[in-house]
Amino acid sequence: MAVLIIALGVTVAMLVAVRSDRDHAVTERDRVAAELTITKGELTTAAAALDAAHQVNDPADMRHAEEVATQYSVGAATFDYRDLDSWIPRLKANTEPQLATKFDTTAAKLRQILVPLQWVSNPTLITAKVMRSDAGSYVVDVFLDTAASNTQNAQPNHSTVVYVVTVDTAAGWQISDVTSPSLG
Repeated sequence: MAVLIIALGVTVAMLVAVRSDRDHAVTERDRVAAELTITKGELTTAAAALDAAHQVNDPADMRHAEEVATQYSVGAATFDYRDLDSWIPRLKANTEPQLATKFDTTAAKLRQILVPLQWVSNPTLITAKVMRSDAGSYVVDVFLDTAASNTQNAQPNHSTVVYVVTVDTAAGWQISDVTSPSLG
């Protein structure tokens, strides 16, 4: 009889364990189903995000980013030590406020370098190309053939200058960053 009671106890324990496993499986299934359920609003939001990501690579927008970056780069690379007052505003043209402020703080230092050297620079566009895009901004490499003369080189010396320009579409196609690896 004791064996029968032990067997019955083991059987009940097994049934309880099976029922617990089944209840856990049902709960897990329901949890996973809830996670996989996509509401119409979530699907619309996901589709809009995908569409926005696609628009970042829109050819017309890429051309516009290249035009904005080119206009800026040519303006920044065109200067004459005798007329730096017209050049400084070109450095700040169409830039986000933080970048414009950086140029305000360096303008006097640039003047101290360019005037004694009697530096004149005239660029010609070689090409501009969007190198990458991310979340509403384009990074454009602008290549310029720059003819520069100064007290050390009276005849214009040609060199290729690269401007890496970040154009932010969310800020009205303003420039948020400019670097020039060719200038060090």
